[in-house]
Amino acid sequence: MAPLTRLQKFLLWMLFGVVVLVGLSALLAYAHSANDWGSHVMIFNEDMSDSVLGWMIAIPAVMLAAVIVVVVLAGTGLLLAGVLAMVLMIAILAVVVGLAFAVLPLAAFFAVPILFVWMIVRFAKRKDERQAQAA
Repeated sequence: MAPLTRLQKFLLWMLFGVVVLVGLSALLAYAHSANDWGSHVMIFNEDMSDSVLGWMIAIPAVMLAAVIVVVVLAGTGLLLAGVLAMVLMIAILAVVVGLAFAVLPLAAFFAVPILFVWMIVRFAKRKDERQAQAA
């Protein structure tokens, strides 16, 4: 037996899909007629719940609607994740700026006396080094 071509594989998958759709539609139509299924398929104000054809129309439409809902919700989730990341970065930036505004005046207040002490120590070391070199 020769290997299947791409067209033959595609047609085989389509046949499998149609058989599954017909089987599922027949099962749902039978379940509705046996009062085991509570939902209804309404097409143009006509109840098609007992019809295999009605379910064959409804199943792909429901699947398409579910896919569209999933895509829209995924897009909304991505958008909200981006907004959340932006808000988080703004909050972190606000914390950094707030800490800088709180710490910098305090650092400047203590920096001047520390700088004077450091300068005195440095000049004292220079004086000691000069005296050591002269001797």
